[in-house]
Amino acid sequence: MMISLDLVSDPQMRLVFFIVFGCCFIPIFALVVVCFIKLLLKQKKRVSKSKNNSTIRYLDYFGGDDNIISVTKNLSRVSVIVKDVDLVNLENIKNQGIGVMITGNTIKCSSQEFADQIKE
Repeated sequence: MMISLDLVSDPQMRLVFFIVFGCCFIPIFALVVVCFIKLLLKQKKRVSKSKNNSTIRYLDYFGGDDNIISVTKNLSRVSVIVKDVDLVNLENIKNQGIGVMITGNTIKCSSQEFADQIKE
């Protein structure tokens, strides 16, 4: 007597297999997909909030919006012309890893991350 392990040939076993597969594996797969999508959306919101906060912080470093006359972006360099250089917090800018060079009322900053946040 030989035992057959072929589940596909027996119609009743095929039905049991599809019911078990449909009730167990498909909902688990759907739940994993939904959780992954929610995780991606939450991460995207978190990144956009942090970018908005850092842009406001950079404005404060340059003495606020009233102190800035103009901003010019050139690849990874940003030139900021300010009314009063004394209001600019150079230490905080340097602590962010931004290279700083001052010429008169123009502050030239070299940082790709900072330049990416500046929109013309």
